Amino acid sequence: MLPPHVDAIRARYESVTKRNLGAVFHDVHPDFELRTAARVPGAGTYRGAEAATQFYADLVEPFEEVTYAPQQFFARGDHVVIFLVVRFQPHGSTAIVENQVGAFWTMRDGMPARCEMFAKREMALDAAGMTADDEVR
Repeated sequence: MLPPHVDAIRARYESVTKRNLGAVFHDVHPDFELRTAARVPGAGTYRGAEAATQFYADLVEPFEEVTYAPQQFFARGDHVVIFLVVRFQPHGSTAIVENQVGAFWTMRDGMPARCEMFAKREMALDAAGMTADDEVR
């Protein structure tokens, strides 16, 4: 069983996959900040739940199917890193684009306060100051 804050963040990715984007950022810290990886369309820093939700709405709109599949979890204190496989299938196509990414989440006052996405998984661990020893099983 995953620690509660790790499981809560994992559930956010299920919400993206289900296109229930309102559930992804509904209970974040008032100062929430999302920083995307540089290679993502619309890359940048988004402040607040509404801006983060709109970013994801714009990101998934051109795709018939989007899947965020968490694979590994790392945690230390108020920091969580998740390794994900992200799959996108464009509308009207059978092609699937797959990326392996890392996300570094910071909790504050029991709520997600920051999420930074990385194109290379190991960069998320480095940013969090974690190692493979911090993996949660």
